[in-house]
Amino acid sequence: MIIEEKPKTEEEIIEEDLSALELNIRQLKVLYDQFFYGNLKQPPW
Repeated sequence: MIIEEKPKTEEEIIEEDLSALELNIRQLKVLYDQFFYGNLKQPPW
């Protein structure tokens, strides 16, 4: 039995994109903080 999802509204899609971006930015900030304040020898990339 196939359950069809109702198509997402544009607003829902934008919300998901924004939350994914927010996660990426938080992870980058952690890496930067570790690099610049944690005395890592090499950049994280």
